[in-house]
Amino acid sequence: VKTIQAWMHVYHNYIEKADWFFKADDDAYANIHFLRKFVQDKDPETPVSFGRLLRMGGSKDPMNTFLSGGCGQVLSRAAVRAMGEQADRNPAVWAAPIDGPSDLQTSRTLTLLGIPIISSLAANLRNTFIVLGLTEEHTLTRQIYAHSKNPDFWLFSYSNDTIEGIDCCSTHWIATHYTIHPEIYGIYNQYHLGCDAPVDTYPYLNMQSLED
Repeated sequence: VKTIQAWMHVYHNYIEKADWFFKADDDAYANIHFLRKFVQDKDPETPVSFGRLLRMGGSKDPMNTFLSGGCGQVLSRAAVRAMGEQADRNPAVWAAPIDGPSDLQTSRTLTLLGIPIISSLAANLRNTFIVLGLTEEHTLTRQIYAHSKNPDFWLFSYSNDTIEGIDCCSTHWIATHYTIHPEIYGIYNQYHLGCDAPVDTYPYLNMQSLED
């Protein structure tokens, strides 16, 4: 419910003040420079949304396909406007269940309105939205989980095209979920000071320069 209220607040108060709108959990970290680069050649008046595409249990049903809310969803102004206008006319436009996962609900609502939800992979098919957190995702392999206490770990069924290991994430990644304060400050300082990091140890910190 709070996410519905948040989107409606954005629609009623900020719809003409920005081209793109980004929603993520409060333990996410976003690199706004790379987000701006990602949307700079896209039309905010085209209804569309971007993020990390997941499918519940590997389902191909569009109503079970959604953008992860934890690491962030990016909606164009036209997409937010379409949701807001429809909801003002008929609050039932919000897909059920109202008390279910907000990322699934938002994505289902967009789908019902005919608004595409698009996976934001880099050109090399690496992820730009990191759903598990930087450290966890770049050390993750199917083999590890096959021999663990959790061989049916959800990510590999929800995102069966996930690249394993060090090549999982783009050097121009946009946002990551599950960050803690020391890590947030470390990422921020690493990026803005332009420091180098050993790519075999911290591949996600070895970001390319602002000029790339």
